[in-house]
Amino acid sequence: KVELFPGIGGWHYVLVPSDSVQERCVLAAKRGNIPLVVRLGNAVWKSTLMSMGNQQWFIAIKSPIRTAESI
Repeated sequence: KVELFPGIGGWHYVLVPSDSVQERCVLAAKRGNIPLVVRLGNAVWKSTLMSMGNQQWFIAIKSPIRTAESI
């Protein structure tokens, strides 16, 4: 499910289930965001797994990708 952060210009994002985030990712995230490659439909791009700070993780979905994939 694509969600939108509240406020003007809020990012569109997808929450990543916490059970999908391995412990090593949690440790690495303490030093910053975690790089990854994302596939959504036919779109593939480099992104980062980001922490919301409450043990929830998300991936931002940029406008060109949402447009290309009709999201």
